[in-house]
Amino acid sequence: YIERWYRSAIDSHFEENLTSIYADSIRKSMAFVVFNKNRIARDVCMRKIYSKIEDIDKTTNGDASTLEELYSLITDDRYYVLWKNRKALSKFRRYYKNALTSIEKSDYENCIDYAEKAQKYGLDVYRDGFIDTNGNNDYTQYLPLLAAALFIILILLFLISKHREEEYE
Repeated sequence: YIERWYRSAIDSHFEENLTSIYADSIRKSMAFVVFNKNRIARDVCMRKIYSKIEDIDKTTNGDASTLEELYSLITDDRYYVLWKNRKALSKFRRYYKNALTSIEKSDYENCIDYAEKAQKYGLDVYRDGFIDTNGNNDYTQYLPLLAAALFIILILLFLISKHREEEYE
């Protein structure tokens, strides 16, 4: 730049050169601003997923402290089928995966939105807990009813087949 300034000062096109230098500086500084804006948004997004979040840590009693850990805990094969709130579980998985995909696509604003929604639904899943397997959801109580229903269906099938036999005679 100093060399361009020196040449501009002795050149007859001083104003044009000065305007050109100014425009070039503005273009570079705007690119720098955009670059830093994206870096800040990326940082916020990464923190939403990988940094400790007090609400997650408190709600899970330390079982998870980041959104990533909450996802690992909830989707663990040992627990996945036991969560009571299946609707929130589905939304949690979808929003978490969308957040990760948004990072890959450098779509940081959507990533932040997805991460916040994933956190909300993940905590809903955790708060609602597991399906009660201590008798309240014991389906053996329905076995006599099921047996009776099957017995009635068999009787109806028998009667229908007898009725058809009579029609063919």
